[in-house]
Amino acid sequence: ECVRLQNPVASLGYASDAAGMKRAGRVNQGETYAFSSMWFWALLILIWTLITSRVMGLPYYYWKLGKNADADVQARMMDATLLQAQVALSYSEIRYPSLTMGAVSFVIALWGFSGFLYDHELLQATFLLFVPLLSVVPLRLWLARKLEGADVTYETYYGLITRYRRLCMMVAAFTIFLSTFWGMIYNLAHANILT
Repeated sequence: ECVRLQNPVASLGYASDAAGMKRAGRVNQGETYAFSSMWFWALLILIWTLITSRVMGLPYYYWKLGKNADADVQARMMDATLLQAQVALSYSEIRYPSLTMGAVSFVIALWGFSGFLYDHELLQATFLLFVPLLSVVPLRLWLARKLEGADVTYETYYGLITRYRRLCMMVAAFTIFLSTFWGMIYNLAHANILT
């Protein structure tokens, strides 16, 4: 008599669960894991490195090197920076500021609620990646206004640019710390370590 061997999973009564897991596996293949992906962290560091290393179109180390440069080189650097400041101020003149701010606030609130209220990892990660970048906009406009009204001397420009860069680095450090902390909590919670 031929004895038919049962599938080990089916013999334990888990056949339906196993089939369900297979179906779920096919469904979840398109799911994106952000906080456990090195690409998210690399992108986060890269974005903030670029923001803190360049000020009004020029790398910050140019300004450090420019302290010992000729007056002609310093004048060209200040002219280029002042031009970038004027462009930034021209872009800041929004025709309907209240409507624009309302629309941006609505999108950010919807984004945040959708990500954190419904526990969606990709929305949370992109929220922590892109929304803090908006804090750089008022800092950039502050610098542009200061540069436009400041004395055209290298020391004055260098001091304002150094202060702006320090503020950006503080925002960057806080954002990276917050993202790292939240990513760690999220990964621990979804690995059933905290629950």
